[in-house]
Amino acid sequence: SCLCRDSITEVIKKVRATDLTEEPFESISKPALALRKSMDTLSTGWSLGLLGMVLTSLISSLAQFSYAINRDFTSSYDVVEGREPGTTRKMMYIPCMLWAFFSLGLAKDLANTSSRCDLVMVELNQMGIKHGPEYHSKIDWLVCMLRRLNSGQGLGFTLGYTVIDRKTINHTAVKLAS
Repeated sequence: SCLCRDSITEVIKKVRATDLTEEPFESISKPALALRKSMDTLSTGWSLGLLGMVLTSLISSLAQFSYAINRDFTSSYDVVEGREPGTTRKMMYIPCMLWAFFSLGLAKDLANTSSRCDLVMVELNQMGIKHGPEYHSKIDWLVCMLRRLNSGQGLGFTLGYTVIDRKTINHTAVKLAS
């Protein structure tokens, strides 16, 4: 993930520093398009491991939830431990929520790397504004190629056929919390 972020940062710096009136367009298009290979390698290497960890943490969360809603179990546990009735039940919800949000924490670093790819698009847009309409078609071609990656979701870390970025993580967190 760090190596991909470094590659993305290098492309951003290259786009910022390039003057298309003095350098060929390929000096930015080739490194930008090469990010696809880096992100594909990251996705291939981490997606199954991330999926396994997310599923494990969600299953653990569901197990804690099933214990928490089982009144007979929690009531008898309260009696054995000498606690006030309902204490164990309330305590079971805490690990349930922790396990649920742990899975999101695992994906955060990879999501940050994907979201960094959006900055490349921002810089390309700024380059288009800076250089005007005479370079619009070339810059627009590159932006379109990058946006069309991953079934129109753009450049980023993929899990299955979904790009995992900060927006995806935030939407998932809101769904889990509600």
